[in-house]
Amino acid sequence: MAVVTRMHSIELLPDAAGHDLVRADWTALTDAGLPSLADNTNASNAPHVTVVGAPSITAEHERLAVDLVAPMLPLTARVSGLGVLEGKRGRRALARLVEAPDPFVEAVLRLREAVGDRRYGGWLPHLSASLRLRPEQLGPALDALPDLEDATVTFTVLRRWDPEAGETRDLWSAPAR
Repeated sequence: MAVVTRMHSIELLPDAAGHDLVRADWTALTDAGLPSLADNTNASNAPHVTVVGAPSITAEHERLAVDLVAPMLPLTARVSGLGVLEGKRGRRALARLVEAPDPFVEAVLRLREAVGDRRYGGWLPHLSASLRLRPEQLGPALDALPDLEDATVTFTVLRRWDPEAGETRDLWSAPAR
């Protein structure tokens, strides 16, 4: 049996309007009888974009995230469409793709390089709607989600997920405007 490493992460959380936009996708999938992230009832489950995931994230990595990424928050980014990502055991993930400005992407890539041991090269910012769709559920899932022309999401919080402790904590929050 393979040993499963629980991935630590640093994440971006959207403001209330962005949170509602993502939750609306989750609800639409659930209402259509399809798997969605609404099925995950863990307290840590919240709409987010993963900045970096790795088997461990140190206090130094957290400080670097605050130094590189936090100064650019709040960050408004365009939601540019839907993406289908390969999942485990033949399942698919469905997500809203997020277009971040080049300077922000460059800061994230610098952080990901510093963390070193991460799952994927590059960075594909996205807001997940479902992680466990069977191939035959893709069409109905795409039909269930609303069209989002010219939608944007504003990210305001940099969060740390520690799966070993089973907790999240904010590394930085944008000041209220």
